[in-house]
Amino acid sequence: MTPKNRIPLSIITAYAVFGTAWIFLSDSLLIHHFESSANVIWMEIAKGLAYVALTSFGLYLLVRYHVRKLLAIQTTIEGEKARFEAMVQAIGDGVSVQDTEFRIIYQNRILKEMVGDFEGKHCFEAYEGKTAACEGCPLRKAFADGEIHKAERCISDGDSDHYYHLTASPIRDSRGTIVAGLEIVREITEQKNMEKRLAHSERKFRMLFDHAPDAIFIHLPDGGFLEVNDMAVQWLGYSRQQLMNMHPRDLSLQDQSSGISEKMDEVLMHGSLIFETTSVASNGRIIPTEVKARVIQFEGQQAVLCYFRDITERKLAEKSFRESEERWHFALEGSGDGVWDWDITSGNVYYSDQWKNILGFGPDDFDKNENLWKKLVHPDDREWVLKEIKRHLRSETPLYMTEHRLRCRDGSFKWILDRGKVMERSEDGTPLRMVGTYTDITDRKRLEDQLRQAQKMEAVGELAGGIAHDFNNILTAIIGRSYLLQVKLASNSELLAHADQIAYAADRAANLTQSLLAFSREQIMNPRRIHLNKTVEKSAKLFSKLVRENIEISITLPDPDPVILADEVQIEQVIINLVANARDAIPQNGRIHIATETTYFDEKFISSHGYGRVGEYAVLTVSDTGTGMDQKTKARIFEPFFTTKEIGKGTGLGLSIVYGTIKQHNGHINVYSEIGVGTTIRIYLPRIEEDADEEDRKKIPHHPIGKGLILLAEDEDAVRTLTKTILLENGYRVIEAENGIQAVEKFQQNRDDIDLVLLDVIMPSMNGKEACEEILQSKPDTKVLFMSGYTGDILGQQGLLSGGYGLIQKPLKPHDMLAIIREILE
Repeated sequence: MTPKNRIPLSIITAYAVFGTAWIFLSDSLLIHHFESSANVIWMEIAKGLAYVALTSFGLYLLVRYHVRKLLAIQTTIEGEKARFEAMVQAIGDGVSVQDTEFRIIYQNRILKEMVGDFEGKHCFEAYEGKTAACEGCPLRKAFADGEIHKAERCISDGDSDHYYHLTASPIRDSRGTIVAGLEIVREITEQKNMEKRLAHSERKFRMLFDHAPDAIFIHLPDGGFLEVNDMAVQWLGYSRQQLMNMHPRDLSLQDQSSGISEKMDEVLMHGSLIFETTSVASNGRIIPTEVKARVIQFEGQQAVLCYFRDITERKLAEKSFRESEERWHFALEGSGDGVWDWDITSGNVYYSDQWKNILGFGPDDFDKNENLWKKLVHPDDREWVLKEIKRHLRSETPLYMTEHRLRCRDGSFKWILDRGKVMERSEDGTPLRMVGTYTDITDRKRLEDQLRQAQKMEAVGELAGGIAHDFNNILTAIIGRSYLLQVKLASNSELLAHADQIAYAADRAANLTQSLLAFSREQIMNPRRIHLNKTVEKSAKLFSKLVRENIEISITLPDPDPVILADEVQIEQVIINLVANARDAIPQNGRIHIATETTYFDEKFISSHGYGRVGEYAVLTVSDTGTGMDQKTKARIFEPFFTTKEIGKGTGLGLSIVYGTIKQHNGHINVYSEIGVGTTIRIYLPRIEEDADEEDRKKIPHHPIGKGLILLAEDEDAVRTLTKTILLENGYRVIEAENGIQAVEKFQQNRDDIDLVLLDVIMPSMNGKEACEEILQSKPDTKVLFMSGYTGDILGQQGLLSGGYGLIQKPLKPHDMLAIIREILE
């Protein structure tokens, strides 16, 4: 009988026993004590009421007892249920209960958070989206054989895959019948990802391990290999199985003190060790080997990881190096370089005899202590030279190389190219030995300084030439307008005086631009074959008036008189400027000496001085006994507008004109000067064998007039308008063109009427040379006159001067321009 049936049966039994006893006992008592039927009736009624009351009260007590008992049982069940639920939640896994039809009748909170609340649904529909139980379902197997089954499932949510581990067990009733199934769900996505990463890492490790360039062994401290890589198999010629069955000592020569087995105590003591040994291959070949050993943990036990590297080539190279070291030493000595060898540990330095000879020391004049070398380094160079050496010692640079100054025995300094390299280091990388060379680069440094000075002067010259060209166009307008004013105001002496002053100032400005062009080598030259001595004599008539009476002038002009190809006027200007500069350098009494001579530039002279070409040169020397110059002033004397004179005492253009003129004549200048001693300037000009030309200077008429049609091409509006006005004022007719293209077009339109073409050399669209070529193709006998503020070099490059065409140099002077035009037309 089930517990459910016990409570109502006990109540019925108690009620039946009590009722039977009540009926029989009460009737017997009533019949015995009461005879009157009326009393019996009332007594029966009272008995019935009493029975009802007593049975109700008894039934109440009995029901209350059973109800309290049931409540106690229910409380116990609820407590057990709460403990069960808490226990299920504490597991940390998802738990579900499913009936035999795979309908979910329970899910704990963790499972609901994991996959969602699907109570009342079939598991295969909720989890897999299927219509029947899955093949291989662990719960299905549990229902079939009553055993516990496990499985793994992967469920995709569209963005990623989630992996779960399932444990299914059957639930039985009291008779052992399977009525439901319990399924525990654990998410193992992170574990699966970790397994994938671990597998990838294992594959990568295996790939790196097997493809490493060195042979790698992992073995126990007492011997026995745990792992070897493919390179070890290839290198030694053994199979992997053979190596795994060998001992580390089997890889070394017998009785070898540097084998891996013999070094094991040191490896275990220090944790790592690098040493050299020899290994024996399967064919008996002896292999020089470098071993890097380190103590590691491998699969839970202490082991030794060894890298074996074949150093056969390195050993051969070291042997070759040792054999060639002496030859290298002799070769460097033969090349003129000094050799030094620094033992860093002891501080001693070996210096070769050539090293000492570079600085003027004898073989026994120099100690081996490195500190003595430091004292020889120029104080300004010492800090950064030592810094570069330390950088190389720290392996921050592959080669130590500096250029610095060293003090010679006589106290002077030489520039040295210092190169070196650490040749030996200890096992921990500490430098032990450094070897290097010294090369004397004093001459190269001097040539570099000369080159920099020449480049600087070239750049300043280009700037000066550009300024002068632009200024020439402005001056052309000023000078031309002054000319027109002078013509118009000829009868008004008061106003004419102002116009004359404007013209005078413009002429001075024009002379200034000519000086700038002279410095920049952009003035137009008229070279002839001239005698240098005769040119000096002519110049003496001029500069003798410039020198004060307290200054003595002496001139030495030996025979034969050297012939040079030069513009004599410009050479005269050079001589006058040099004498004037020498005069200003002598504060009181003194002497100026001028001399000429000839010399020959050979390869040795060119190499030591850094200029010139092989051949004969005429030399012009101007010396003075003035105050002299320091090196800083000497470096700037040829710069335009640089002067040491007071404001208003000089323009600073004298020596810059000298520089430009001599360079334009393919010459060279050498300056020697000492404070308190004086200055000597030597000018070298290429000498030629031909005799000098006869002088032939033409004079231009002062007041030309004429008639005819002139094609004027000029891109500057102010210059074109002015030139047109001057030509019109002097009887000429003018056709204007703003550039070369217009000039060609207008010439084609008036080719038979045009008497002269006046072209600016530099114009946009088409320059003067190109326009001239187009015009001459159309009419070869056309007369052409060029005008330009550009240089003789540029004009020569364009072939204009060599073509025999006329040239007017800007700033245009109306009288000269009109005279040249008249001469060409006549």
